[in-house]
Amino acid sequence: MRSKAAQRRKGFTNGLFEWLRKAPWGNPVFSGMFISLVSFGFLGGISGVVLGTEQINMRFRHTFSVRHFIPRVSRGTTLSFLSITFLLVAGLSGAS
Repeated sequence: MRSKAAQRRKGFTNGLFEWLRKAPWGNPVFSGMFISLVSFGFLGGISGVVLGTEQINMRFRHTFSVRHFIPRVSRGTTLSFLSITFLLVAGLSGAS
């Protein structure tokens, strides 16, 4: 209870997902990494487990191919590498 009271004193009074609204969405590094996390970790993980199951895969897709995983993995890793590259280039060049 003390942590909740301390958070309220700091101004966090608008619910559980207030941090999502106040996140630095204007920062391309944060936005890219967050979208990468959601795409690769959440959507790719849930749909990968469901569609990767042998019975469901054969029932709905009639194949044992892993074509489902390629867009999820490529989207997530590409966005994360682009975000890190943007951070490094901006930091090394002295740009703000």
